Amino acid sequence: MKPFLEFSKWFIKVAVYTWIIGAVFGAIIIGVQTFAMIYIENSYISMDLSGYLMYIATPLTGGIIGYMGKAAFENREKIIRSFKFKQEGDK
Repeated sequence: MKPFLEFSKWFIKVAVYTWIIGAVFGAIIIGVQTFAMIYIENSYISMDLSGYLMYIATPLTGGIIGYMGKAAFENREKIIRSFKFKQEGDK
């Protein structure tokens, strides 16, 4: 029997899968809107990519900053020792 995943790992997995499904769904909708704008006469469909691009960019930015913060808190002592070593080497 497979051991239960940690909550944080489970949450990250679900969040990433949800984000991917949303990104694919958004790409399909953008494709349909583009097709309608090009091939349907007198179509009054307008297309706005800013919402879709924000949907893609915001979680990536937050994820990168969150990962860097988590790594910094977990490796605090290593970072402090490395910083002190560099300062002593500069003298």
